[in-house]
Amino acid sequence: MATLKYRNWQFVGLMLLGLGLASACTAPQAPQTEASATPAPQAGGTPAVVETGAPQVADSEISPRVTLATWNLENFFDAVDDPYNDEIVSAREYAEKLGGLSSVLQEVNADIVSVSEVEKGESLAELGRRSGYPYSLVVPGNDRYRGIQVGILSKIPLGPHVSHAKDKLQTEAGKETAFSRDCLEVHFKHPSQLTVLANHFKSKRGGAKSDAQRWAQAKRVREIAQGLANYPLAICGDLNEEPQNKPLQPLLSAPFLTDVLGHMPLEQRRTFFNERYQSALDYIIINDKLKPFLVTGSAKIYSNIPNIERISDHRPVKVEFDFSALPAFAAPSAVESAQEDAAAAAGAAPGIPANPAP
Repeated sequence: MATLKYRNWQFVGLMLLGLGLASACTAPQAPQTEASATPAPQAGGTPAVVETGAPQVADSEISPRVTLATWNLENFFDAVDDPYNDEIVSAREYAEKLGGLSSVLQEVNADIVSVSEVEKGESLAELGRRSGYPYSLVVPGNDRYRGIQVGILSKIPLGPHVSHAKDKLQTEAGKETAFSRDCLEVHFKHPSQLTVLANHFKSKRGGAKSDAQRWAQAKRVREIAQGLANYPLAICGDLNEEPQNKPLQPLLSAPFLTDVLGHMPLEQRRTFFNERYQSALDYIIINDKLKPFLVTGSAKIYSNIPNIERISDHRPVKVEFDFSALPAFAAPSAVESAQEDAAAAAGAAPGIPANPAP
């Protein structure tokens, strides 16, 4: 009898534990912040969030000039056979891919890189370590078929991030859809409050149906950008469409957004190359809050890196911003002078704050 009672209590305990786990899995989550450890992998082998980091950078080491790039890494898969339809490469092929990607990243040498077609956060972190990027981030999105994600490599510490993978989108016809991977919103610990939306829109396969999905994705990104109007914002990624076509018009027609490659003739801004096609598919689009800091003439497509066609069918795009005009980057003498002027106006002695902290 005692044994039966004990087993009954075991059963109740297991039921309560199961209910608790179910509640934890279904509860809404707050926006993510920095992760100090790698969570356990989900089914399919992809970690829930993989974020790597390094010790904080001293304020004196933070540069007012920031370079930003976007690059589709093309099928950056590891050698593990996962349950989804990933491509399996040999250990040798993975090492060669890793080395090739790293060589290009070091040539481009951007402070922040928005990437697409990366399978796992661990692989991106390894690429970052090889290439001089102490911070990386991958959050699994909606591609359950191939398991490719968007992500971030950065030399600047990462702030909070938000996944928009669960956002509900609508086509012009009113059909509900979603981001093909994600629109990953990443804030950076930089005095500028720079923010990036990393994207990889629906591929062109599928004709009118995929066109409708890209239009809906572009419209939703525009809405997200409107909600972030107080931040200097860059929309980055492989948008899988040329600028003159309808699917991108919700973004490219927005009066508060600027395509940094928009001044280039179409034949000069092509970023995708394969045996049959050459297309302009990759973008850095900035909002009005970021536009004043754009370094004129800095937008560049890296088309001439030796053997890049063996590494990826896309070419990196890079641009530079100069935030020197922000008060945080003012020369110490100017700051001290302003403080003394304020102190004098308040009747305090030079060098002493007019309103010291309690």
